[in-house]
Amino acid sequence: MSLKTPSDMLRHMRQEDYKAFFDTARDFGVFILVRQLNEASVQYIGQRGFVPKPLDCKAKTAKRDFAHPSLGWLKVGGLVVDPTLPGFEAAFGVGPPHEDALKAWRAWMGPNGAETPLAVAGGADGRPQVDRLICKRFFVDLDEKSRHYGCVKWAKADAIIVKAGTGRLVACCGSSYLHGDYDLYDIVSASNPAVNMRVTDPDRSGYKHTRGPYFMDVQGVLKSRIKVPMVRHGEAGTFTATPKQDDVLYVFFPDGSDPICLEGPQDIERFYQERLDGRQRYSDGSPGTPHFGLWEKLEP
Repeated sequence: MSLKTPSDMLRHMRQEDYKAFFDTARDFGVFILVRQLNEASVQYIGQRGFVPKPLDCKAKTAKRDFAHPSLGWLKVGGLVVDPTLPGFEAAFGVGPPHEDALKAWRAWMGPNGAETPLAVAGGADGRPQVDRLICKRFFVDLDEKSRHYGCVKWAKADAIIVKAGTGRLVACCGSSYLHGDYDLYDIVSASNPAVNMRVTDPDRSGYKHTRGPYFMDVQGVLKSRIKVPMVRHGEAGTFTATPKQDDVLYVFFPDGSDPICLEGPQDIERFYQERLDGRQRYSDGSPGTPHFGLWEKLEP
């Protein structure tokens, strides 16, 4: 476990976002654990034509901008990118980082992915663009003159144009590029940290959504303070027990103490044992003990 100064953390979140997490943890009397955001995404928060990726986007953001061998310099770092495009290994990193991005992309596409070209008006820079529809309301920018070539865009339902009498999607106006969101790892009561309660909400966009008892209130306050809906889904601790090898978590404290950084599974497990009284997290697909109503709980 390491102490991170605000200047270290501000590479991965805006100053107002740091303050929002700090104040919200103290105001609610909870520990807030949040995964470190891709540093390259920070520049896009709150910018016109860019929105945080929603719950039903499971693809990864690129790590960096890069010089494409045939298209020149592409500004894709921090944005959700199609990793299957030729030459895009450099956006993630050759080897495991790119392989992880490919795995996430293919899992997201599943059997319902599409490969439908369509003309799209009104990109983030106001120019007509040629995109590829990939699924639902998501598109890939394939305009070779675009500096965001290869990036995924999203459109609201009322911005989608369907050809009369056919039901075929032909165009979309006002789509936005997708940057990383703040991925909450856990929200833990300071008064009873060992008990992990969750409820499963109705499917949202085709995905199961679990959350803890503090999530809705904390999400609402963070949104009002950050001014952007940067928290898009429930805590990871309500649906997966195993930290990722590359997980880096920021911990904001209920008493207003300086935040700390947990780097990797060993740091995370030690914090859960020593500071959160052995709190457990839910394994994929495994239920807890029935508690009340639709709620269930885990205890050490």
